[in-house]
Amino acid sequence: MYDEYKKSVEEGQCTEKLGEMFLTLTEHMLRSPSFNRYPKEVKEDLRGHAIVKLMKSLTTVNLAFTPHQIFNFATRAAYTAFLSELSRHYKQANIKRAATRKYLEGAPFIDARTREDMISEIDAFEASLAEKKALRKK
Repeated sequence: MYDEYKKSVEEGQCTEKLGEMFLTLTEHMLRSPSFNRYPKEVKEDLRGHAIVKLMKSLTTVNLAFTPHQIFNFATRAAYTAFLSELSRHYKQANIKRAATRKYLEGAPFIDARTREDMISEIDAFEASLAEKKALRKK
């Protein structure tokens, strides 16, 4: 990987072999237990975001790194790209849930019983998320 990084930095563009290495690296990382539970669509977004970050890293990589440090650098860059994409994804989901709840609370044409059921479902889902988060912290 070090030789391909060096060649890519000198040429100013990513080599095909390094691109394949990036794809393989992200594939293996997405199979780990940390990311395995996400649906296929989210994994595709994670992979794409990580590859873009890895391509951008070609301009910032320090060629004084050893081959082992280059692999650690690439792995860490992909991992942080996964986390940033997931935080963006969940922020969007939280905004949608809050907007749905606000809409349901003020919707006069929905049956009151149905509206209350929908709001309670949202509340139950948010409570289960809070429980999972508390368990992860422990």
